Amino acid sequence: EDGERVRITAKGVKALRRKLRLSQALFARLLGVSALSVFKWENKAGKVEMRSRARTAFLRVRALKPREAVAALEQAGEKSVAPGKRRAARRRKRQTRPVEK
Repeated sequence: EDGERVRITAKGVKALRRKLRLSQALFARLLGVSALSVFKWENKAGKVEMRSRARTAFLRVRALKPREAVAALEQAGEKSVAPGKRRAARRRKRQTRPVEK
């Protein structure tokens, strides 16, 4: 698929990030951009404009599965929690908290 002809939208950026089960910050690190860039892309109306390097990284990341994305982050030295584990840990923590009266 030709990278120049792919239309990247805010909805597409958010859908990919959610598919990979990554936070905006981790998704940004995977692409080599700032978390603010990801936030702006996801909240923009219409076509998203990206610099060449970010666009290339985005098109490369589209083919990854969630575990592959986490592996790529860990290989890059990122100390990340596996997808889904963080939310489950928070849920357990909430359930075990004593009720204050």
